[in-house]
Amino acid sequence: MNRFPPVGVVRNVVPAMLAAFALLALPGAPARAQEAWPTGPVKVVVPYGPGSTPDVVARLVNDQLGRRLGQPFIVENRPGAGGNVGTAAVARATADGYTLGVTISGPLAANTLLYKNLPYDPAKEIAPVSILATQPSVIVANDKVAGDTMPKLLEALRKDPGKYNYSSMGPGSISHLAMQLVAVRSSTDIVHVAYRSSGDAVAALLSGDAQLACLPPAAVVGQIKAGKLRALAVTSEKRSSLMPDVPTLAEAGIENVQADAWMGMVAPAGTPKPILDKLHAAEACLYGTGWQHASGNGRRDRGRPEALAAVDREVPDFARLTAVAGPRLHVAGLPRGRACAPQRISAATTAAPPRR
Repeated sequence: MNRFPPVGVVRNVVPAMLAAFALLALPGAPARAQEAWPTGPVKVVVPYGPGSTPDVVARLVNDQLGRRLGQPFIVENRPGAGGNVGTAAVARATADGYTLGVTISGPLAANTLLYKNLPYDPAKEIAPVSILATQPSVIVANDKVAGDTMPKLLEALRKDPGKYNYSSMGPGSISHLAMQLVAVRSSTDIVHVAYRSSGDAVAALLSGDAQLACLPPAAVVGQIKAGKLRALAVTSEKRSSLMPDVPTLAEAGIENVQADAWMGMVAPAGTPKPILDKLHAAEACLYGTGWQHASGNGRRDRGRPEALAAVDREVPDFARLTAVAGPRLHVAGLPRGRACAPQRISAATTAAPPRR
């Protein structure tokens, strides 16, 4: 059997291929490709599981971006290691605009202090694009905890040190660090159980595997309205417009704990500026469309300068937190690609080893 194509086919294909390569070699070809972006589907990596707040925000944003830019933006969930697995996938991707990420501050700021060996360098391999949403966190409790106020919760925690667990979105997440700092500021002992997403953390609350959590309002507002969880305090400086009846931690007697969470879009370092500019222009049009209300967005911060400033600001903030919380806040570096199994870490102020 003749395995080679007919001579006529070769005569037709070869000139076409040469012409295509000649076009790519033209000086203006890369610029035209960047101007035409996107010409195909765009993958958006979320370093947390389905149902997590970053996942919800990414899907809401993707829908709007797809409508405006004419190509599908598709979520790929890559949870594990406190967001490190998915963030590493973005860092290693080709910087052509067809792989992006939606993340929270942990993988870009806190994890640089909590992990010995990150599989990426946020400063060199990740390009912040814009802030998509900012919101306070809310401390919630299930019916296993006596009392419906923060002072009553603290009374219960002091009465039975180490009895209660709090679930988080993973080591290094704001849901972990905020509760750790609450424990330090209130001289209480709470046990940390890390999960891969806010959805998993909420499921632990509902099942009774954990009794407390500090999570974004979007993750818990439905359960609060249904009476399955109680909102005790918000972590912002002022009361949140999303939950105006819930007091701040300062009002509840715990000073110097603020944990506003932000979610942003990132790209591999080296992604061409025209693509980032086009992406940001499309994102800027989203405000006022109602998506930020659905995601629980509390403020309107946006743009690459704000995204860079948010990361630069939070690294020293988290450094101060680790100094206050002590050495047991540290999370050992994980091998590349290893998923983050639930960990139990005591939040006591003593220097005792973490409970497992």
